Amino acid sequence: MRLIIQDSQQNITVTVDLSDDRRSLANFLSILDPRCVETCEIRDLKESRLPRNIQRLSHLRQLTLVRCHALESLPPELCKCSELRELGFMRCADFHDLRGIGKLGSLEVLHVSGCDSFDTLPEELSEMHALKALDLSYSEGISWIDLAQLPKSLKLLDMHGCWRASFDPEQVGSLGLVSLQIQELSKLSDSDAVISDLETQLRHMMTMRDGCGLDA
Repeated sequence: MRLIIQDSQQNITVTVDLSDDRRSLANFLSILDPRCVETCEIRDLKESRLPRNIQRLSHLRQLTLVRCHALESLPPELCKCSELRELGFMRCADFHDLRGIGKLGSLEVLHVSGCDSFDTLPEELSEMHALKALDLSYSEGISWIDLAQLPKSLKLLDMHGCWRASFDPEQVGSLGLVSLQIQELSKLSDSDAVISDLETQLRHMMTMRDGCGLDA
């Protein structure tokens, strides 16, 4: 397992290799100064839960979980990370359950990318009024996307490679998107012009295998 953290105060990035069990991660988190950690990436965790003491990271704003294949659902330990702004599940093979995501009321960017078992968005997503960007790229298990279920605050949507997905064309007009191709999620602007012909672009994007979206 690899842990990558960024010290926001000193602008230092630290990479640590640990054994693959949750206890080793918990032990390492226990010695960190929680005030310094804003960004954390966890790769190749072999267990289905995160250590409870991840809640110590009171200033954590960005968390990315990469190839954590045993992770099937949203870790409940994250629900107390009130400062979390960006959350990513990247190529987590068994991840399929986002229930509880509504508790992360400050979340602005959500990635569920390359997660083949993921197929359903929870209803509570529509109540996430801070959410601006949703990346579902290459999560090939998605067969239906309810556009009316997306929060009104959403400005960017990436569904590249969701080639099985379909949607109700009559719901397209309700979207307030400014982009269907997320290039850099950190640069969100409410002043961008609304793109034209959303339905055509959305259909084209879902069926693309390669293109302008985020790499899975």
